[in-house]
Amino acid sequence: MAKISASFICCLLTIVLSFTACDIETADNGNLDGLWQLTAVDTLSTHGHRDMKKLNTSWTIQGKLLQIRNTDLTFVCHFSREGDMLKLGTLYVNDHHDEPPLEDMPAAGAMGVNEKEESFSIITLTSSTMTLQSATLKLSFRKY
Repeated sequence: MAKISASFICCLLTIVLSFTACDIETADNGNLDGLWQLTAVDTLSTHGHRDMKKLNTSWTIQGKLLQIRNTDLTFVCHFSREGDMLKLGTLYVNDHHDEPPLEDMPAAGAMGVNEKEESFSIITLTSSTMTLQSATLKLSFRKY
C-alpha cells in the first residue's frame, strides 16, 4: 500500500511541476476574439460598397494571432491592439509548408488588407458586430 501511495505522489508531483515549468500566455481580447465574417467593404475615396457575404471571407482572432481566409487562400499574422487601434504584422501565406511572407498584396486586398503592415481604427466592436477602418477601406464584420 505504501508503494502505491509513493508512486501516486511521485506521479502527481511530476505533473504539477511540469505545469509550473510552462509559460502560459493569455490575451484578454474581449469581444475581439472569435470568428468574424467579412460582410462588406467600403472604399473611402470613391464611396464604393461591396457586399462580401457570399465570398466566405473570415477573420479568426485568438490570442495574438489573426487568420484571414476565404475559399482559396489563407493568411496568418500577429497583431497588436492598442486602445482603438488594431495593428497587423507581416502576413504569411498559410500553406502548411514554409509559410513565406506575403509579397502579392492584391491577393490579400480582396480580403480587406492592402498594406504589408496594416493599421485599422476600431470603429465598432460588440459581441456580434465589428467595423474596422484603414486609411483606404472600411470593413464590416459579423461574428459567427
